[in-house]
Amino acid sequence: MTLYAPDGISIVQMERFEGLTSAVDCKGDDAAMSLALFKSKQAYNYGLKTSQYINEDDDQQILLIANHEGCGPAEQKSRIRVISVTEDSADLTIAMRSKVIKWSDVAGLYDLDFGKAALQQPSQRLRTRSF
Repeated sequence: MTLYAPDGISIVQMERFEGLTSAVDCKGDDAAMSLALFKSKQAYNYGLKTSQYINEDDDQQILLIANHEGCGPAEQKSRIRVISVTEDSADLTIAMRSKVIKWSDVAGLYDLDFGKAALQQPSQRLRTRSF
């Protein structure tokens, strides 16, 4: 499935950061989600590069799709609109001011592709017989 975000908002799947972080706190205080404790300075810089641009313009936002324990109901993806980021290079932490939004606010347009399947030849028993 391909999801098209409204108003050209960038969509980022949180799974991109799974191997880079050692802790994630989706229930931060003051609507701050902490994509925290990056495992290395290089991983931290990657996370910063991915999210820092939203502070450059008040209209910039990221739609974060999270399937991480504690970020929403089990076995469901959460929709988190990230409004601004604050970085702490000493702790290798990026805090995101965010809010959980409804799928109906996000999923205006999408493509759903079921793929392709080759038809199998009918078995010998099912073929038409002439009498």
